[in-house]
Amino acid sequence: MQSHSFSQSLHRNLVSLSLLLLLLYLGRHILVPLAFGGLFALALATPCNFIEDHGFSRGMSSLLSIILFALIGLALAWIVAARIDSIKEGLSVLTGELSAGILHVSTASSLAARAMPDPGSLLQGTFSFLSGTLTDLVLIPVYTFLLLYYRDLFVRFLVRTIGGAQPADLLAMLTKVRLLTRQYVGGLLIEMLIIASLNAVGFFIVGMKYALLSALIVALLNLIPYLGIFMACALSLLINVHNNPPGIALRVIGVLLAVHLLDAYLIYPKIVGSKVRINALAVIVGVVTGGTLWGIPGMFLALPAIAMLKAILEESDNLQPWGLLLGGNITGSHPASKDSAEKNPTDSTDP
Repeated sequence: MQSHSFSQSLHRNLVSLSLLLLLLYLGRHILVPLAFGGLFALALATPCNFIEDHGFSRGMSSLLSIILFALIGLALAWIVAARIDSIKEGLSVLTGELSAGILHVSTASSLAARAMPDPGSLLQGTFSFLSGTLTDLVLIPVYTFLLLYYRDLFVRFLVRTIGGAQPADLLAMLTKVRLLTRQYVGGLLIEMLIIASLNAVGFFIVGMKYALLSALIVALLNLIPYLGIFMACALSLLINVHNNPPGIALRVIGVLLAVHLLDAYLIYPKIVGSKVRINALAVIVGVVTGGTLWGIPGMFLALPAIAMLKAILEESDNLQPWGLLLGGNITGSHPASKDSAEKNPTDSTDP
């Protein structure tokens, strides 16, 4: 009877998971900007509360928080643009070298050459991608503002729906998720600036063209856990394989690997890892699943989604083992060793 009950529970869980994945895939055009809006809203909730506490209305505080966040991003972009006198020329030449590198690699095989798309379909795909990106860039600030403006309404909805007899525990969990998201986003921005600076210095030393622009692209790819370094290496090879000595490409790869090791063992654990402790298996499965469902945006959103899911699971009494499964703590004692220790206590005595 117990086995039959377990199989029914497993069947329901698998069906629910399959329906959830199907819903995420079919609704990706709606859910991706909404997910980014929710992430930014969680990160901006603290400054929004600070502004509101100083006498501003809810709508004005939400709007000012988004404007300040956008101004910081524009200021950073202006600083980078000021450092690069020929940013437009560099970007166009870099794109040309990337296209030439892809052509150079693909023509090594006649099958790959025949598989290349015709210019018409490539142009149509590019236009579709740009139009979708512009739509998302408009929707994300709108969603962020509305989620900040109605945040108390969503909290009351969650309390009445799943709060049960202990709404204080739910509020504590929501506060933990909000603080974790703010710390995670801030840590990622600091890590991205450090990685961009280190890569730029290394690219300048090895003599790579458009070193600063390439370092910024690599820093953005580094936001994708584990897989970003391979994408950065492949992109660097494609850029340098055309009209550049092979030694430049190898030195660039060496710089990328050295910075990645420094990031993996020193920068990320100190800045981001201390707030978010997730094991590598959960991260890789989450990134691959996010990329399969939502493409590149899903790969960027995978780690914060896993971090928030882990925080929620750890606060639930019935789901704490799942939160433990996502965590990176492998130093805990085995239950069997605990039992044996209780059955066979040591002979040592206190002085």
